[in-house]
Amino acid sequence: AKPERLKTLLRRYQGFVVVMLTTVWIVYLTFKFGYYSLPNLPWTDNAKIFEAKGGDLMVHLAGITAFLLLGMRKVPAWVAAALVGNFLLIGVSNRGGMVAYFLASGCFLFLRPRTFQNGQMSKLAYAGMLFIILGLFLGPVGSKIHGGTRSVSVEQLFENIKSVFGKSDSGALRGTVSWRLEWWTGIYEYTVRGPYFLTGKGFGPNLAKEDGFLVDPALRSPHNGHMTILARMGVPGALLWILLSLDWFFSMLLLWWQARTQGRERWMAVAAFLLTYFIATNINASFDVYFEGPMGGVGYWSVFGLGLAVLWLFKHHPS
Repeated sequence: AKPERLKTLLRRYQGFVVVMLTTVWIVYLTFKFGYYSLPNLPWTDNAKIFEAKGGDLMVHLAGITAFLLLGMRKVPAWVAAALVGNFLLIGVSNRGGMVAYFLASGCFLFLRPRTFQNGQMSKLAYAGMLFIILGLFLGPVGSKIHGGTRSVSVEQLFENIKSVFGKSDSGALRGTVSWRLEWWTGIYEYTVRGPYFLTGKGFGPNLAKEDGFLVDPALRSPHNGHMTILARMGVPGALLWILLSLDWFFSMLLLWWQARTQGRERWMAVAAFLLTYFIATNINASFDVYFEGPMGGVGYWSVFGLGLAVLWLFKHHPS
């Protein structure tokens, strides 16, 4: 109805970048190290008055990185330092978010337009080197994360990277991988090869309790949004989900290609930006409870809907 709204949204996202980078580390550290001191919401038993999940935040950091490096906002030195600092701080405690960040960031590096400014990347690289050097000298900071087994340190960051490839020496990191894989295998067996092939188990049952993986009283999801869909909707539902995602993804890639052949680099940047968010959300959802909650679900479907709008605008109002 009003094509100029797209430019308004992108302009407002610039403000989001500043607010996110200057406040997220305060919220994250307060939640992680002050977990037991934070009050619960009055109508719940275990929901804190505010919460910050590392994977959710890493998705946004991937989007912000793409936004900055695609030249959609100037990158002062303090913004580069804040981005790298937040990445190192949050990436320490969340492997899924870290993987989502790296793979999604690789997307826009391949899809960047010719006007991509290498100087922007240099600022981020220098900021990253500075933080890593400081981390190596300072070592672990503070206590373990709200009673857990991971410290905030460069060593922990490297341990997370190793654990992604199954080479970690940390028993805690290996353990979280183990029960996830066992649960996902069980879902595959009772859907693809079992009695729940057509319909899944539906959206009512607590999957953790039904499948025998109730490791936490509040747990309902197998920490993989795609496996959740398979378990609750069966194979037909999972295939529809895959087709829907692939349709959006390749439609956006086609838009990027058409923009490239027409020399419309700003449209290329918009497509690469949305693809970065899309990839980050899907990867993070493969390791955590993401689509199932508002912090992930609202963001994911907003990106999905904006992508549909962008496809229509590029066709009818490319200027």
